[in-house]
Amino acid sequence: MRLVARGNWAMYNQIFITCDVIANPPAAATTETAFAYDGDQSGCFQNYSLFLDNPQRWGWTNGPYAPGSYSFKIYAGAGQCDLSKGIHVGDLLVNYSGSTATVAYNLFGTNPTTNVPYSLREVHLYIGNEEFPKITNGAQAGEYTIAPGKYPFKASGLTGQT
Repeated sequence: MRLVARGNWAMYNQIFITCDVIANPPAAATTETAFAYDGDQSGCFQNYSLFLDNPQRWGWTNGPYAPGSYSFKIYAGAGQCDLSKGIHVGDLLVNYSGSTATVAYNLFGTNPTTNVPYSLREVHLYIGNEEFPKITNGAQAGEYTIAPGKYPFKASGLTGQT
């Protein structure tokens, strides 16, 4: 019997998390976009030359992360990634184990204008091995995107309950 050397191998996993939450207090006339933010691990979309053609689009890509549990602040209305313009409306909790990531949204507080608790109407989520998701169909298939409506995981028509 002859043994054949096949070399060494290893597996290393890391993920990037980008999350867009549209917070809509019930009975309120306003809707606001919110993104998950993790400080040093967050990159503002506006700092990537790939997306400089759309200066109105703001938000963060977060990561990469090794398997583990993480908590991200969710900021609403932080245009141009300026935290002083936004409000911390809740936290995104992520448990990443093996090839599975489980997420939970924990909203808190109330809208200071309407005094109505924060709630969710839509959620757009990307978790993956690249900093940004790729469009999966249509003429732009294969191109990177920061448009939340093109993220691969979506929940819409939510009841607005936290």
